[in-house]
Amino acid sequence: MTNKTGFMRKAIAVPLSLAVACVAGVAVWKFTQDPLVHVPDRVCRASLPGDSVEPLFPRRGEEFREEYGYGFSTAGATRAPGLCELTAAGESLRLRYSLLLRPEVRGWDDVLRDVRKPGNVPVSLGPARGFAEGHSVTLYVRCTAPRAKEILLAVQVGVSGNPLTEDRPRLTKAGALTADIARNVTPRVVHCGSAPRLPPGPPSTG
Repeated sequence: MTNKTGFMRKAIAVPLSLAVACVAGVAVWKFTQDPLVHVPDRVCRASLPGDSVEPLFPRRGEEFREEYGYGFSTAGATRAPGLCELTAAGESLRLRYSLLLRPEVRGWDDVLRDVRKPGNVPVSLGPARGFAEGHSVTLYVRCTAPRAKEILLAVQVGVSGNPLTEDRPRLTKAGALTADIARNVTPRVVHCGSAPRLPPGPPSTG
């Protein structure tokens, strides 16, 4: 009876192992057959470098698409808000900026409070401050002199998939893209032309 039972277990185990191997083989085959994702050299109406966007998408899958965009341009003054939505390989990015004109509703002190909020990851780029929260990272730029009415420019990158606060390598990539957007739009957004110049490179996190 023992030998018979052992034989039956082996007989069942062999097909199961073959099934697992077949499933794994199909997954590997599908991955290698999916086309490489190609991100253009410039995205969001040619205003941003594609190599800042590409690391946030999987290497293979559905083709890159610029779904929607306004407020992003290559030259000249622009008005907030701005929005650009990108998709590829089943993932999506939502890039946007807006002006905060009412400090009594949300001002610099509110930003600094949220930077210190438990669970958020502080982000800074020169004089700009911000934080990562859930699936987005936001940088705030002060657009006016201290004695003038406070105007803030908020620049945000939102991602699909896992929260950025749980994936530091991806947060670093999203932060670099946020910095690129901030450097691009800050000098040209109405009310922000006199804002301090933002330094090159990615923001610091943590």
